[in-house]
Amino acid sequence: RDEALLSMTYTAAKKVIAGKTPGLQLHQAFFWRGFTEMTPQADNVTSFQQLVGKGLLVTGPTAGGKNGGPDLIFQAAIKRAGYTVADFKICYLPVLEAAPMIAQQQLMNSNAACDPSFNFPPSGISLVEPAATGLAFQTTIPMSGTQRIVKSIDFQALFTGYTAWPSMQLPHGGFSVLQAVADSAERSATVDAVLKAYAAGANEIAAAKGNPAATNEIATVISNGIKTYYGQYGLDLPAQVIGLAITQGELVFRTDLKNAALQNDLNGFLTEVVGSAPPASFYRP
Repeated sequence: RDEALLSMTYTAAKKVIAGKTPGLQLHQAFFWRGFTEMTPQADNVTSFQQLVGKGLLVTGPTAGGKNGGPDLIFQAAIKRAGYTVADFKICYLPVLEAAPMIAQQQLMNSNAACDPSFNFPPSGISLVEPAATGLAFQTTIPMSGTQRIVKSIDFQALFTGYTAWPSMQLPHGGFSVLQAVADSAERSATVDAVLKAYAAGANEIAAAKGNPAATNEIATVISNGIKTYYGQYGLDLPAQVIGLAITQGELVFRTDLKNAALQNDLNGFLTEVVGSAPPASFYRP
């Protein structure tokens, strides 16, 4: 079982609610912005209403991600817009397979993971930063058979009514640790050190915006980390792309919002995403 997770807040909550990892506690939400629906620029899409009945790709970093974090927030987003998965033609694919499919407008059924009846190209793809900025940037380069793909629907903008955090942000990602591990006299110091290190990194990312040298340094570190841990799957995000996401305010980390201030609204948000609120013990004091 997971002792510690750097993951989506709703993924961790789902594990606790389902009883898969009882005792898992959210220590803090760090990742606050980054989910987007992207579409061909020529389609002029501004809402999910324009995508009803059309093909949509839902992606994960190394797999299709069905029922994972990206799928959970995608389904919650379309529900906020008044729709369900039945209103679209959805295919789950790893991002490295999905991105070329929409950029080159390949038929969806050209991939065996998609429904054989999907004899049409995708009209949208849900992506998380900085992959979304990467696809948008990549398709600005004129290439034969490639369409310009742009950010069309900001998932964060759909979830109105919450006051514990700023508009256009959502408590997406956090650090969760088993209570038994965090309470252990032998291991609590390690947990504290990891959390402090991660918070320091999040603060550096936040402070780097507007400072090109700092942004480039941080983006290089992140790019190298992605290559180290995901390179085996062919995933590579250049520092230029990551720096652009930070500069444009699309990759947002923050450490100032604590569980006590968030819990009521976070319960409501998690209920929207996973269907019910986690127990009060999910929130680490």
